[in-house]
Amino acid sequence: YVLEVPADFTITAAGWNELGAIKISHATNSGDAFSSKKKVVVTAASANNWSLVMSGDTTQTIGYTLKTAKDDSAATTEFTFTAEQVNAGASQDIGVDIEDYSAKKAGEYGDEITYTAEIETAGLTVGSAYTFGTYNSAALTWRVLAIDETNNRALLITEQALEKRAYHSQNTSITWENCSLRSWLNGEFITSNFTTDEQAKIVQVTNTNPNNPSYDTSGGNNTTDKMFLLSIAEANSYFSSNDDRKCTLLSDNNDNDWWLRSPGSGDNSAALVNSAGSVDDEGFSVHIVICVRPAFWLDPN
Repeated sequence: YVLEVPADFTITAAGWNELGAIKISHATNSGDAFSSKKKVVVTAASANNWSLVMSGDTTQTIGYTLKTAKDDSAATTEFTFTAEQVNAGASQDIGVDIEDYSAKKAGEYGDEITYTAEIETAGLTVGSAYTFGTYNSAALTWRVLAIDETNNRALLITEQALEKRAYHSQNTSITWENCSLRSWLNGEFITSNFTTDEQAKIVQVTNTNPNNPSYDTSGGNNTTDKMFLLSIAEANSYFSSNDDRKCTLLSDNNDNDWWLRSPGSGDNSAALVNSAGSVDDEGFSVHIVICVRPAFWLDPN
């Protein structure tokens, strides 16, 4: 797509000043039309927190708001173009509403607006909720952890843990590759809770299984999975805080421990996120029963 935004402009008076328009069009030499599953979001940011600042005297400021129309009282900093608008070529008017500056000191005032454009998958944004599949006959809600625009897919994890299960059926040396929890997630769990069409949207991926970063316990071979648990590194990177990692069980409102696929401190243990939301590299013995919180990559097309 081709995006055009207003460049330099001069403020002529207090009140409404029309800047022009943000324009978008499909690049005709780029091949196929813009995907109907995508949208372009343009975000505007001000260098001076939406104030014109006097050159040489930063104490002198004139406030303003970015708007789409003279009579629109709401400030606007985000402009969304659907795939249909991108392919047809569309524009959104833009202007600024300047406060009365008659009492301000004379001089040259200015600000810099930066526009950032991102392609997003329609209906899927990081942190948003997504309904997909069922569990115990109820709709299953997932949280979007990441968007992979290059491969047109999104990483999802259940908002709540499904149930409590052991990582493996026996207390023995085991890695993610051969544990009973992986077999259940990639077998019965998928076939029992997702329609044929939904199963087609679950992307099969190759997961690496690094050694435990604190104890160097072997993570085993890479695995090919449709459903999986997060690794220690993923649990650390995809959440913003311990509170963000906390997870309740579908059947109660208490914060619970939940399994990760990475090994724990020994060959017969696996790492986890504890009820306080901390990533626990030491982990529990694999036969212990704690919460299961599956993750997968979704093809939204």
